[in-house]
Amino acid sequence: MLTTSLREPPSPEVRERLSRLADSYGLPVVPRRGRPWARLFAETGARWFLAVTESPPPHDLLLVLPDLPYPLFFHPGMALRRIKALREGKSDLMVQVSSARSGDVVFDATLGLGGDAAVWSFVVGESGAVTGVEGSLPIYVLFREGRTVYPFPDEDVRRAYLRIDARLGDFRDVLPGLPPASVDVVFFDPMFPAGSVPGSSTMAAVRRVALDSPLRREDVEAACRAARRLVLVKTSVRGTDFASLGLVPLLRRQGASFTYGLRECGPGAHGRDGSSRGEGVYECGGNPRGEGVYEREGRLRGEEGAAEKADDLAGAPLIALVGPTAVGKTALSLELAERFPLEIVNADAMQVYRGMEIGTDKVAPEIRRRIPHHLLDIRDPWESFSVAEYQKLALQAIREILARGRIPLLVGGTGLYVNAVVYYPDYDFSSPGRDPARRERWYALAEKVGPERLWERARALVPEVASVHPRDVRRTVRALERLGISPEGWEAEFSASGAPTGGQPVEPGGGDSAFAGSAPRGEGSLPPKKRRQSPFRLLFLGITMERTRLYRRIEARVDEQIARGLLEEARSLLEAGLDAEATALQALGYKELVPVLRGETTLEEAVRLIKRRTKQYAKRQLSWFRGLPDVRWFPWEEEVREESRKEIFALVAGFFCTGANST
Repeated sequence: MLTTSLREPPSPEVRERLSRLADSYGLPVVPRRGRPWARLFAETGARWFLAVTESPPPHDLLLVLPDLPYPLFFHPGMALRRIKALREGKSDLMVQVSSARSGDVVFDATLGLGGDAAVWSFVVGESGAVTGVEGSLPIYVLFREGRTVYPFPDEDVRRAYLRIDARLGDFRDVLPGLPPASVDVVFFDPMFPAGSVPGSSTMAAVRRVALDSPLRREDVEAACRAARRLVLVKTSVRGTDFASLGLVPLLRRQGASFTYGLRECGPGAHGRDGSSRGEGVYECGGNPRGEGVYEREGRLRGEEGAAEKADDLAGAPLIALVGPTAVGKTALSLELAERFPLEIVNADAMQVYRGMEIGTDKVAPEIRRRIPHHLLDIRDPWESFSVAEYQKLALQAIREILARGRIPLLVGGTGLYVNAVVYYPDYDFSSPGRDPARRERWYALAEKVGPERLWERARALVPEVASVHPRDVRRTVRALERLGISPEGWEAEFSASGAPTGGQPVEPGGGDSAFAGSAPRGEGSLPPKKRRQSPFRLLFLGITMERTRLYRRIEARVDEQIARGLLEEARSLLEAGLDAEATALQALGYKELVPVLRGETTLEEAVRLIKRRTKQYAKRQLSWFRGLPDVRWFPWEEEVREESRKEIFALVAGFFCTGANST
């Protein structure tokens, strides 16, 4: 019901507003006539009153409840602080676990006073949309009226509130009418049980007039039909039965009164047994701050000259994903970036070149518009591009990602590129008195022939190298540099002795044993005392596959690339004037097709050669990565992929919310 807050007759302005509210919301007006609240409730039997006052906003419209000593009025509350923190590059738990981004469509099934919806609205921006449904009429009116007149101190917050499409209704009636996969996220905050949020006077008041039906599993199922990505439920830590709701519990923080439950939706969201994808518990248990996962990284934005210093990345979070070609790195990286606030940094040497889409299996442009990718298509094929340039650009991209409050995901199969980022202090291309180009050639030679072969050859000339670990390329190269030894002669020597050149390294250590079968889940390789140290807070993931199965995938992918037009793509590069000896045309798949275009061999023979060389390259890739100390390996055969995937998702979720070292 509507009334006034004053006992004396209301002003014309108040009477006019009473009339407008009554017409807009179908509410009866009860004259106050000087009656105190207790008498007014007793005589009318009303459960609540909306009182129009003479006061300026936000106290111009109050929700009054019997036996409650304070009225409730519209206020953005924590939304002000949360949006301010996001703008400063800090994290927000709700945004973090949902991977919300610009352009998303969010359905807030329990709008309330719009605090969560305003955060959603700020994140998705003008290109996205937020719809909020509220089942309590007084709360709905308080929100609709209050947001239009509230004196917001921040224009971004005001616009975020005004963009919310607020609707009156019970979400149980609204959700079944939503088209399938019509929104990205469905969000519930079904109110906490009484006593679960001590000292929250606003929550106590809202709870008394809100719909009090408990959230049911069928509600989550209906929401999942409408969501193309996930259903997110904010709920009390106390006594929540996540399993009965079909939810995965997330972010259990010490001292927190609430947590989140998640249900992934859309294509591929369920395993073969019908269970929710990623089913399990993604625990955060050790971060009492709750937020601040990006606290350090967010400050990068304001650091003077941070882009010029590598040390500013010490302790910064980085996730890396490696594995042999065709194993499935790209698909997994996209899944992770859809689920978590990640941006992908390319670590494939050939994907930096424009016009090489098919042969490098580059991510499609429409996907890249949805999921941020870095260091793709940054050079023309006739331009040279060095690992030193790559390192500089990759580290800068990582700084920019961190400054936005997100975490970089380094993905690729070029071992030297991965190493130059993950272990960047060991790959210094700018030491005084050294030739960066020559040093880069040493590193490239180490990648081609293997660290151990380079070390063995160096030990014969430089006795001090005997004390260096065979895989410590940095110290081996520096010992050679001190003697002024040039890599040119060594390149020719290794080439003459049978070590392939042109980007096709022999397998370090020799043999196939490292690749003979599925990897033990989560294990590295070098003895701990010899392990290289990354300056990052690093989560290093690797996926692998039994050799014969990987080879079948490679053969199928090559056939698919040919069918998609790889030969025509190679022809277009040559017709554009690219020299056949250019670095870009030395890439697998292109190098073998040049003789076909020149009439020197058949397409069938070239395809056989591409398949054979790609298999050899996959062996060498895995051998290189198995020499890295921090990689956690996961088998990726079809029958075990879902189990590995769940473990990887749990690791990444824990990496986000604990702030602890995850290596």
